[in-house]
Amino acid sequence: MKNIDSILQWIKRNIKDKYIAEAIAWLVIVVVTVPICVASAFVFFRADDFAEGILTASDRNNNFIELFWKSILYAKEIYFTWMGTYFSKFMQMLLHPVNTGKGLMQLRLVMVGNTILFLASFGLFLYALVKENVEKRHLRIWLVTCGYIGMLGFQTWYEALYWYSGALCYSLPISIFFLAFFIILLEKKESKIRNIIIGILLFCGAGGNLAVVGVGCWLLIIVIFMKVFRQKFKWKYLILFGVTLVGAFINVAAPGNYVRQMSHDSGVHYIRAVVWSFDFMVRNIQWLFLETPFLLLVIIAFLIGVIEGRNKKLDGAYVKIMMALNIVAPWIVGYPICLGYSANVGLKNRCQFVIICVIVLCVINSAVLLGEIISFRVSNTLIGEIIISAFLLAIFMPNYRSGWTWNSMVSYRTLIELTDGSIQEYYRDVNRILDRIENDENEDVFVSEVPAQIDVFEVMVFPEDPNHFLNTVMADYFNKKSIQGVSSPVYYGEDKTYIRISKDSFEEELSYVTIVNAWDDNIVRIQVLEPLNKNLVIEVPEGQTGKVGIYVYADAGGKECILQREIEY
Repeated sequence: MKNIDSILQWIKRNIKDKYIAEAIAWLVIVVVTVPICVASAFVFFRADDFAEGILTASDRNNNFIELFWKSILYAKEIYFTWMGTYFSKFMQMLLHPVNTGKGLMQLRLVMVGNTILFLASFGLFLYALVKENVEKRHLRIWLVTCGYIGMLGFQTWYEALYWYSGALCYSLPISIFFLAFFIILLEKKESKIRNIIIGILLFCGAGGNLAVVGVGCWLLIIVIFMKVFRQKFKWKYLILFGVTLVGAFINVAAPGNYVRQMSHDSGVHYIRAVVWSFDFMVRNIQWLFLETPFLLLVIIAFLIGVIEGRNKKLDGAYVKIMMALNIVAPWIVGYPICLGYSANVGLKNRCQFVIICVIVLCVINSAVLLGEIISFRVSNTLIGEIIISAFLLAIFMPNYRSGWTWNSMVSYRTLIELTDGSIQEYYRDVNRILDRIENDENEDVFVSEVPAQIDVFEVMVFPEDPNHFLNTVMADYFNKKSIQGVSSPVYYGEDKTYIRISKDSFEEELSYVTIVNAWDDNIVRIQVLEPLNKNLVIEVPEGQTGKVGIYVYADAGGKECILQREIEY
């Protein structure tokens, strides 16, 4: 009986301390991550995705070797004409569904795979990052859980996870960096093959967006510092860092970067970008700590550090240097963003994705280290007060900040949209519109109805301006003269006024139609007693006022007018 009681007590104690806690953590991870993965299966082409497809729309093939070579040539062309992201542009061409002819199914597979890769690499890197200081596995998993909530819970990353071009320029290269860091931190034995794999990953990661390159270089310094301080210096660390710097230099030195930079009238500001990046960092930290419950996650990480710190002794110098490296990281990351845009940029979703990713990783790591280093100064009474304070924050802050409410969590909102079918229906509606555009017989395609915008998901827009970037690349992609959103017959552009006449807006027989444009003393006959069998766009100089008259007749003689319509501008 004593043996049985002892076994039962052992099971009860271990379930209470480890297994239940770990199971709850895994459950939270599933709830937070799975809706995001599922939602990424319902993305569609937009913006640069169409521009990428234009280049090979007439040259589709399924030969991988040929496609691989053409992807290299495309990356080379972009390198010299637009930007230095050699790896991202190579992958954009290699995986683009237009190039392989696989269509939307490939797009869905690529985007889901990209999201899974990011989530896996982010979690693995954070796990390896805290493993050096947190011995208990269930506590490490809880820290990873906090990381996932901080990264995915408060903002929809529609430009990094729900946009093909954004994913391959931002989330893919940062995922590759994280995988390399994970392998470096957890490797126990020397392996030439492993070192080669790490080097390839680091070089590829350095071929992403420059903001991601900044992330990679600085976090690699943190990783190498951890390895050298805990173990010993190895020349391979310098070699790996050198490989990353070479990739970064190739990226930065691209002639295309400077061609692109010339499009910004403000020029390049190396010194001012330092101040801008600091402000960029502060604004994001302020948002994260005040507008979201991220502070509660930091408190959890701090308490885990306190628990772990009482069982061991940390080197004070190590903790101080690590915390300093972590604190500076978001500032370093913000610099290439502000330098590239030549401005104190707003919270662009893809840029915020990168800096929030770094802030979450570094703040959680720093909170653990702080908890460990001062653990012997934190009494049980103070721990109780901290827990009570966190509990009170969780109760009262939702009354003052909408971002603190549980139903504002992005994963929850995404889950609701998925379960009621809103995201799926939006995906189908957008693709129906794109199919209609592709099959439209008009050279000038009018899009008058678009699906209503939904929560926590990428939306498709069709600007009124036919010269808008999105409209022009879509027109090229679908081989149309123009594509434009139409909410009213008249659109006032920057240098022209556009009058749009759609045959679908008439119920009458349109075999004999006369259209006249009159302004001041000028009268221009667009057509006389001719069929109106296509959409028509009339352009007049900006600022000009006048009237377009549309007259529908019953016969070729033009004697019986069955409809008269006028459009003033």
